[in-house]
Amino acid sequence: MKNSTPTTKTSRKKAPKKRIVTALAAVLCGFESYYDIETFGKEQIKWLKKFFPFNNGTPSHDTFQRVFELLAPNSLEHAYRLIVENLKIRTTKHIAIDGKASRGCYKIKGQCLLHVVSAWVVVFAIIGG
Repeated sequence: MKNSTPTTKTSRKKAPKKRIVTALAAVLCGFESYYDIETFGKEQIKWLKKFFPFNNGTPSHDTFQRVFELLAPNSLEHAYRLIVENLKIRTTKHIAIDGKASRGCYKIKGQCLLHVVSAWVVVFAIIGG
């Protein structure tokens, strides 16, 4: 049975790439599940369109799951590590650092304060933390 959606060789080549790039961006922003990645895609569609055409909108959570089930976990981890290592920012002039301590945690016996630190790279609009 043939696919009822017309596609070209170019669109078939780009489809997995845009799904992986969308998922990678979502994970770097703290999203964890396939549902989260789908939500990220819908919320960031305008930004994502700078890199790939999303003529039919962003993929569903089921599509993201199918794509990642086809990938070898070790290869994916290796690629992810390479990408993160290459995100070293050499030309940034301004990185905003923010830290917070959750003060309500001290009441729990044996627990220390929860500290969260994040860094915002202004030029690239990237946050890490």
